[in-house]
Amino acid sequence: MTVRRKSLLREYVEAIAIAIVLALVLRHFVVQAFKIPSGSMIPTLLVGDHLLVNKMVYRFRLPEHGEVAVFKFPQDRKTDFIKRVIALPGDDVALAAGRLFVDGKEVSEAYAKYGPEVLTGREREMRPFHVPRKGETIRLEGDNLELYRLPIANEMGKRVEVLDGRLLLDGKVLQEWRPQDDYVFMMGDNRDNSFDSRFWGPVASKDIVGKAMVIYWSFGDRIWHIRWDRLGDVIH
Repeated sequence: MTVRRKSLLREYVEAIAIAIVLALVLRHFVVQAFKIPSGSMIPTLLVGDHLLVNKMVYRFRLPEHGEVAVFKFPQDRKTDFIKRVIALPGDDVALAAGRLFVDGKEVSEAYAKYGPEVLTGREREMRPFHVPRKGETIRLEGDNLELYRLPIANEMGKRVEVLDGRLLLDGKVLQEWRPQDDYVFMMGDNRDNSFDSRFWGPVASKDIVGKAMVIYWSFGDRIWHIRWDRLGDVIH
């Protein structure tokens, strides 16, 4: 019996095809690269940091307090954001003069950065907000109605607005909401310069892409300005 050997070209093509398929599978299910485009996570993450994101871990559990996670931006789900997990489903989160409180207890945040200016907006002040938990009934009243607007609109696929202290769904007053997903409250470490859950509300667990793990590459203002000291840093 004669065994026909594959041509060298065919072997190369097959090897490359297999490598591409494996890379796509890994990217979709296991790990993904992510580049930091803004300063919202300074000092933990800098503009120009390149990270590896574990996409498997949250398939088996919810995020935990303090983890840094990549997620789909609720206002534009084609865009990925990265922030820190501040509060989990069922938590009550509040800010007072920049001090963070979860379920009434102050949280020590060594990673949080505030500027020297005295700010009184949502950057540092927020009355208690209840983070939605799947299946519970939430009364839509109080000071933080705006933070429920986007999650409800995304779940129901309808127009939602806040008018005169009431939340309107397609023009009709909505007094209660039963979330179909668990939610988490996300904030950037650079508190005075971060567009996060304080302004647009919590993130659905289904929209969390993965947990930020390690910095594999980092460069500054110029591509040849490599930050060697950051390579391999584990993200906390």
